[in-house]
Amino acid sequence: MIIAVYVDDLIIASSNDQALNKLKIDLQKCFNMKDLGNLNYCLGTNFCQKDGIITLNQKKYIQDLLTKFNMQDCKTVSTPMEVGTKLEKRTSEEQENLPYQNLIGSLMYLSVASRPDISFAVSYLSQFNNCYSNQHWIAAKRVLRYLKGTMDMNLIYKKTGNQIIGFADADWASCTVDRRSYTGYCFMFAGGIIIWESKKQRTVALSTAKAEYMSLTEASKEAIHSKNLANDMGILHEKILIYNDNQAAQRLVVNPSSKSKHISIKEHFIRDVAQRGDIEICYMRSEEMLADILTKPLPKIQHEFLIRQFSFKHSGS
Repeated sequence: MIIAVYVDDLIIASSNDQALNKLKIDLQKCFNMKDLGNLNYCLGTNFCQKDGIITLNQKKYIQDLLTKFNMQDCKTVSTPMEVGTKLEKRTSEEQENLPYQNLIGSLMYLSVASRPDISFAVSYLSQFNNCYSNQHWIAAKRVLRYLKGTMDMNLIYKKTGNQIIGFADADWASCTVDRRSYTGYCFMFAGGIIIWESKKQRTVALSTAKAEYMSLTEASKEAIHSKNLANDMGILHEKILIYNDNQAAQRLVVNPSSKSKHISIKEHFIRDVAQRGDIEICYMRSEEMLADILTKPLPKIQHEFLIRQFSFKHSGS
């Protein structure tokens, strides 16, 4: 029996209907609760379970968002952020009266709940919450224009028998403000993406290999958590494979060198878990790296290729 709890919303999963019904009765004896039946809507997310396939999307949330910011009639775009976008902090002292923070907060929920394809754009734009200008506002509205054209996309999950696998990537020194790199990682299970992260690294990496190594460390932490959670749920994993596209970073995991002494001790966590056999680092060509979409804006063709790998499909397709 698994119960996911968010404040006063509960989602209960079980393969035993009799035990499930008993649990509901026992809970209702202690709390004032309402049984809404099979899961179909929760926290702004639509769910559908049919023929062993689970789909989820946030179409209604997106529609409400477009209406809220008067973008329901906007023209659509094929990517959430234009390739090569580089924004700077506002230079003037006067703050423009724009609902920028409100929009970024709303997009943030989408990016963590069901839309990994906008995660990088939202993470990048959130850096300017206290120093934005009309230029940032236009970039944020582009995300809405992208969402309008993709609101029918669903994340799809089904039983495959495959274990959890991870992908980690980095974009070295991509931030022109402080020259820190971007980390992106994701994990796939049941035919679709289940975990994703896009965030700026806390320290400046001196090379591409170091940036990729730091990204692998973050991914390995998530891998350990995912492995433990899966094992608790009866989905046994001896180790989790994590793919990366930088062979120099991969060698650093296995063969530490004197050139890695400057790297923070906490970043070397990955070496311990790799030696224990909890994870295994594998190489993958950059063209196939799923986490690439979490580190930078991509051209339309590459963007669409990667979201298909995440198991994103339009309704009816």
